Amino acid sequence: MQYLWFDVPESGNTDGVGLHPDPAGAERATQNGVIPARDAVAPDARLALIIGNGRYHRQPLSNPVRDAEEITWGLEGLGFTVRLLKNADLTQMQEAIIAFANDVDAAGRSAIAFVYYAGHGLQADGVNFLIPIGADISSARHLSARAVPLDTIARELGRCAHKATVIVLDACRNTYMEEGEDGVSVSATEGLATAKLPRPSELIYSTAAMASAQDGWGGHSPFAVALTEAMPSLLKPGTRIQDVFDTVAAKVALWTGETQTVAVYREGLLPPFTLTAEDEARLRDWSKRPYRLSRRQILLRTAAGLAVAVLVGATGLWLSLYPETRTGLLLRAHLLDSTQYDFTCAPPWDGPADKYGLTRRDWCLELDDEGNIEKVRNAGKWSVVEAGFRDGDPKALALKAVEANLEASKVQGAERQRLMAQARSLGGRAGATDLPRGQLLAWTLGDRLADLNVNFADMVRDLESAGAKGVLAAKIVARIIARQFNSTRPGRVPAASDDGVEAALREADLSDPSGKTAYGAAAAYRGGGGLLTGIEDLARYRAWLRKAAFAGVPAAADELLTQAASDPELQLSDAERFQLMTIAAKDDGTPGLYWKARLQMQPDGQGAPAALPPPGALELLSQAAAQGFPPAVADMARYYLSDRGGQGPDPEAALSLLRRLSADGDARATLTLARLFAFGRGSSTDAARIRPDPAEALKLLKTPQLANDPVALDLRAQILRYGPAATRDPSGAVALWQVVEQRLPFPQISQRAGFELSRAWTEAKLEAGAAPAFTFLNGDADAPVHVTALLAADCADCRSFLNNTLRPLLRAFPERAKVRFEIRPIWRDGDEATFQAAQVAACATDPEVRFRIFGFLLNGMEDWLHLSATADRLAAFSRLIDPIKGRPDDLQDCIGNPSVRAALLRQRNAAVGEFGPALPQVYVSGTLGDPRSPAQIDDLITGELRAFDAFASK
Repeated sequence: MQYLWFDVPESGNTDGVGLHPDPAGAERATQNGVIPARDAVAPDARLALIIGNGRYHRQPLSNPVRDAEEITWGLEGLGFTVRLLKNADLTQMQEAIIAFANDVDAAGRSAIAFVYYAGHGLQADGVNFLIPIGADISSARHLSARAVPLDTIARELGRCAHKATVIVLDACRNTYMEEGEDGVSVSATEGLATAKLPRPSELIYSTAAMASAQDGWGGHSPFAVALTEAMPSLLKPGTRIQDVFDTVAAKVALWTGETQTVAVYREGLLPPFTLTAEDEARLRDWSKRPYRLSRRQILLRTAAGLAVAVLVGATGLWLSLYPETRTGLLLRAHLLDSTQYDFTCAPPWDGPADKYGLTRRDWCLELDDEGNIEKVRNAGKWSVVEAGFRDGDPKALALKAVEANLEASKVQGAERQRLMAQARSLGGRAGATDLPRGQLLAWTLGDRLADLNVNFADMVRDLESAGAKGVLAAKIVARIIARQFNSTRPGRVPAASDDGVEAALREADLSDPSGKTAYGAAAAYRGGGGLLTGIEDLARYRAWLRKAAFAGVPAAADELLTQAASDPELQLSDAERFQLMTIAAKDDGTPGLYWKARLQMQPDGQGAPAALPPPGALELLSQAAAQGFPPAVADMARYYLSDRGGQGPDPEAALSLLRRLSADGDARATLTLARLFAFGRGSSTDAARIRPDPAEALKLLKTPQLANDPVALDLRAQILRYGPAATRDPSGAVALWQVVEQRLPFPQISQRAGFELSRAWTEAKLEAGAAPAFTFLNGDADAPVHVTALLAADCADCRSFLNNTLRPLLRAFPERAKVRFEIRPIWRDGDEATFQAAQVAACATDPEVRFRIFGFLLNGMEDWLHLSATADRLAAFSRLIDPIKGRPDDLQDCIGNPSVRAALLRQRNAAVGEFGPALPQVYVSGTLGDPRSPAQIDDLITGELRAFDAFASK
């Protein structure tokens, strides 16, 4: 997915699921917009314009009309009022756009405007066009009159402020016409030029630059299917409109094997829907709506359902043959001590452990079966499990089944098949006992997928039965499977609501004030393993994590503190942070050591922690770092890089710690190492220095753990832009900053990326029309800092700039290899005299001689400006430049040279067309400066040089 703009909220938690540690937290969430106060906020006016064009006389498309109908169906389910056009001609499209924009304007600030176009689309000279039905476009010149510019839609929807604008172009960019028929650049695959969109808004293109969208499988395009599937999440509290398209992008990339990636252009933050009671009903009823699927989609969804169902166990036909059967019969006859066989799923969850070291929480609320195996082994109880298995204890049987499944995942071939069959058999036997979790294991262990005989109705029934008995994982899996099964085979199983998983977690949490269930829910929504892999939901993850942390779970407090350092949506006040540090310090393991040290460094919880750890804290930090705890390693590295209370820095100790942690895949340690190598670390002694090594920094920044880290991407971009010549790649830096600007939750870095991109785009515009063979330069052509001045030879203000600003700058920055000063000659239309002055300068063979000649002619403008005869003017030119060595000899031949004339004209027209005719203008590496302020331009140049020097070897 490609992002081209993204704004981040200044504050507020948008987790959106209404889970908070206390009433005050819930009130704060409401104030931040997590759970909208319905009486205080106007409901959304949801309006959509849908256009599907497929009946083209040239290159007809199969799916756009069906896609348009599918998107209409989905949007109506979200409460949108929809205008649908099928196979529309130019007039119909234009009238519909105007009518739709009027509707949006009439709806006012509460309007959400959604435009979806499926059909052919083209880009010509930076303008994007939607192709109507019946359009005869055999030349690029026809586009403006016979197609609909995207800017027209953006302009119409930008007349009045409203809540959000979304424009989706699900366009096939296969070439609709031959390129270059009339010399005009037309491309079907170059990507979109950024439209002028109203804020907040989002322009989504179903495929990124240099690629073509797939028309689809069977009935619909991949993008349309993914968008329709993602729509219901908009009815969940806290889900932003832009979050849905992130999900859609991920699905399209996955389904198409990364051959089609979605491009997203954003202006501002697109908020969540303002939800109403009607929206709650829409969410409940969504899965009951008839869904139109192609055969391929049915296969995909069936596969997804089977994957979630995992693997199916054996039947219970052999119950009477096994020891656990006899145990069950004896228990029912009261011939065994029932206190030794506790199968209850009810509080107290953390009461006495059974003989295997497991509590009711482990048997009933644990979401990952493998976690129980780890707990039993850590307690040294596996021999007890083996004895219990022989004696017919259903709990031991269940543990043996899970262990066989776990071992099967570690091997391949015949041994894997044997263990899978064993897991299936043992799981089926467990399902026939009175152990509630056994019914879950009967359907989730082994490898029944190969049998292709899964009875989903029976599966859901058994899982719901286990869930009713208190097994949380069974209750959740039943809801997931029921929803998947219902989407592929309507009517066979009662549909659970999309929020069934959340409801099950909340219900379990009500009986568990310890916060441990909440922490398990957080792990599930984080995309953790076990039965809930694949239901990642960051908003709910944040909410459950906060609840678990403030409920007193040390591991959750540690995780929240760690995540809050890089996630603005998990903002913590000083009081909250101190409370969480106190909770995290109760951990008996390595994290507890670290947070005990932090409490000693910040005993009152106010302000920043002590720069130098006190002795007790230093010892605790050292222990935690020795055990590889990343935050402790980072703190110890900072300590070794400091003065250490007069002992002096020890960079080798710091680097050793960070390298060890980086080798283990820790992203923060790798980023810290990269920063140290990028900028170095100074010291008064050579032994205590870390010398800059930008090449090594780039290697670290490209490691997998930092591949998608925005801070790492920004640092890479800085090195590529400002690093040594061997690592410099300005175009690569621009590409990275384009990603950083959109994906980053840190405003300060996002702003820098935007600033750098703006400068890069200005530099590109300056270079686009340049005449390299006729440059007027002072300094090396490849100097990293560029000062470009647009001047006219007859401009008094330009002469003032030349003498009062440019000449002092030339003296202030004499390092020719670092700063390049360039003059671009400009003149008014029809001003032949000023044009000839530029030509005379351009005829010199040396760029610096051209620079001097133009300055002489500018300073002597009174000598030639009044002369009307070309011969007289050239004589005046000759007198003025006579002292300059290397001047052109034949000025008449010079002004008649067609190549010089054509090159200067192109350069002048490009500059005036892009930057306007106002003079003088001066740009320092793309930043517009004030030509009347030498000090300001001096500061711009100095700042640029400082950026390059930051990566220089010291």
